[in-house]
Amino acid sequence: MAVPQIGRGKNHDGSTEDYGRANITLNDEDKYKFRNMSLLNISHTGPWGHSGAFTSLKGIVKHMLNPDDSAQNYNPYTELKQRGIEVQCNDVETNTAHALEQLRINRQKGISPHQSVNFSEEQVDQLVAFLETLSDPCVADASCLSQWIPDPRSPNFELLQQLNATFQ
Repeated sequence: MAVPQIGRGKNHDGSTEDYGRANITLNDEDKYKFRNMSLLNISHTGPWGHSGAFTSLKGIVKHMLNPDDSAQNYNPYTELKQRGIEVQCNDVETNTAHALEQLRINRQKGISPHQSVNFSEEQVDQLVAFLETLSDPCVADASCLSQWIPDPRSPNFELLQQLNATFQ
């Protein structure tokens, strides 16, 4: 989906690009393919995109609807710097252009059926509102979550930390 590549990517050729699945398969058709996240609690899981390039749910929705326009007009300094997020790569534009070109190639080959669409602002807002309904109200309430998140002052917390360290 040509999500802007704002960070130093994981790759197998020493470049700053993040090739995603292709790092495992070494298949060029898998370049820039990333695991999709669940839509459950999506409004609470930002920043969005494999690289965290979008700091608003509306931003990633607009990108997913029209990655062609979004990737070409993406400004990491406007999107990220105002929120205190550092861009970790000087090749954002170049790397994102490569990802967008791969999306175009995959479309031509029939690998990706995705076509860019233009939604009105009202339609985008409606889609975001729908996605927000997929979030459990409990995730925004610390007391509700407390039954699953241990209190650091509890006697069992140190034991949980030790167990966690054992399995890492």
